[in-house]
Amino acid sequence: GRTLRPGSILLNSPVDSIVQHHGHCQVTTATGASFKANKVIMANPTNTYSDIRFSPPLPSRKRALVSRTMNGQYAKVIVSYNEPWWRKAGLVGKFFSLRGPICFSWDTSDPSNNQYSLACFIAGEAAQKWFPLPTLQQEEAVINHLAELVGTQLAKHAHDVLEINVVEWTKEEHIWGAPTSSMGPRML
Repeated sequence: GRTLRPGSILLNSPVDSIVQHHGHCQVTTATGASFKANKVIMANPTNTYSDIRFSPPLPSRKRALVSRTMNGQYAKVIVSYNEPWWRKAGLVGKFFSLRGPICFSWDTSDPSNNQYSLACFIAGEAAQKWFPLPTLQQEEAVINHLAELVGTQLAKHAHDVLEINVVEWTKEEHIWGAPTSSMGPRML
């Protein structure tokens, strides 16, 4: 298979402008780097398009769609443990709840590095209720919900946390909410 050449991925280089010329595009980053391409593939949420200068402007229907999309409401909580207790209990680490704060989760462990964790995602209405809580209450709500999801026999393991890392995607520059934007009824 084909692989990317070293140096072909730039970090900390948000796109500032995309200019379409006849047959090619010129992409310029906020750091001043400039690239010529035949095509540009946008992989960012539509609510962030307003941070990019397009020339010529996006078509009117696309501008209308972009201006009406809302930021997603998302947080990712990585809960790390000394051991994969859920695996030992025959669970795969995937949880789903309509009540929240955890909406869904999955196992993000790396046994080769003795790293055992669950990625818990908080989204939508559950996130809106969870965001205003102080940090310790946010963490406590996630752990208590995880303990509830695994049941009373495994709850003590859920509470035996090594580390918690929280990222509120609503505060993350360049996405401002989630990997996707929210659209109202009949927008698509």
